[in-house]
Amino acid sequence: MKILLFTLLFIVVFAYHRQGIASSIHKVIYIYDGDTIITKDTSNREYKIRLAGIDAPEDGQHYGDKSTDTLKSLISNKMIKVVLEPKRDRYKRYVGRLYLNNLDINKEMIKLGAAWHEKRYTKGKTYRSFLKSEYYAQKNRLGLWRYSEPMPPWVWRRLHK
Repeated sequence: MKILLFTLLFIVVFAYHRQGIASSIHKVIYIYDGDTIITKDTSNREYKIRLAGIDAPEDGQHYGDKSTDTLKSLISNKMIKVVLEPKRDRYKRYVGRLYLNNLDINKEMIKLGAAWHEKRYTKGKTYRSFLKSEYYAQKNRLGLWRYSEPMPPWVWRRLHK
């Protein structure tokens, strides 16, 4: 019976971890660009975090500085809730969703036109929610969408290798 109970507990904990349910409070200490930040948790451990599901213009790319400024205006030096995904990206950064009170910062960056919805890495409700936010920004010509044919960062990176 104890083994069965332990196994069930392990499965539940593992399932929550796989979904990125484990969250913690972090202090934002540096905004690297429009989709990457550095935080410290309550144990003073540093995290370099890539915002999940978005892709912001690069440093040196048109609208890159404004994207970074938008993220700074939302969370610079603030305490935020961070929900990390189980795996890191290819640059060994943590990947996560950020929340300031009830505001989904990742979604807000898209809605303000400060980032693209990175469709390859979202699914389900998040996909639909981010897609609606991007459509809203495009329709209202917000942020980078006020310019004709803004270049997505993944295209810009390919051209500037």
